[in-house]
Amino acid sequence: DTCNVYVLRNGDAALLIDLGNGSVLKHLPEIGVKKVEWILFTHHHREQCQGIDLVDRSITKIAAPKEEQALFETPNEFRKWYPTLGDQYSVYGASYARPPRQPIKLDRTLAANEKFEWRGAELTGLSTPGHSPGSMSYVLHQGDKSLAFTGGVIHDGAKMTTWYDTEWDYGFAKGIDVLLTSVEDLRLHPVDIALPSHGPAIKDAGPQLEKYHAKLTEFRKSYIRGYPVFE
Repeated sequence: DTCNVYVLRNGDAALLIDLGNGSVLKHLPEIGVKKVEWILFTHHHREQCQGIDLVDRSITKIAAPKEEQALFETPNEFRKWYPTLGDQYSVYGASYARPPRQPIKLDRTLAANEKFEWRGAELTGLSTPGHSPGSMSYVLHQGDKSLAFTGGVIHDGAKMTTWYDTEWDYGFAKGIDVLLTSVEDLRLHPVDIALPSHGPAIKDAGPQLEKYHAKLTEFRKSYIRGYPVFE
């Protein structure tokens, strides 16, 4: 698929974390799922949601981070033939947003630390931007374990998922600083397993988040421009 898609199942109903190209839908009957009640998007990137045409919106509702509502619902505002320096999510005329090819109407938006309940399961939305401008991670407590659906925040091996998506200002480290804060916030929530949008599950999430934070901190020192341009 174009990204990992996670399925929470309760009887014959399901909630999906992200959608990818929609190929997950044809496999759901194999595990007894007859209807998808909700899709929760971690962020707006096109590979997360490009199968939206395959979704029956009369049955399935969509939720996503409030901070990225415009990127889902009015994507053409962020793709222009003639960008300007004042455009949101762009620097020097180059955009670091990758919105869907068509508008996706949201049934619900989620703010930082907001709870989302579905058939007895409770997910907490953590604001974890950096890989995208307003992405969220969803934390689910299951027994004595905590799972976090982390979108593109971290790749297995304490690595960045992509560099492009975090390069927000060509050398002034805004994207890195935001990502560092997001990693710090995830470290404050004991996470046993991180389930990212790309790559394998991260089964030692705590130690990897610690290592990732240290690597980003060190990288920032050699990356940031050496003068206070805004002063």
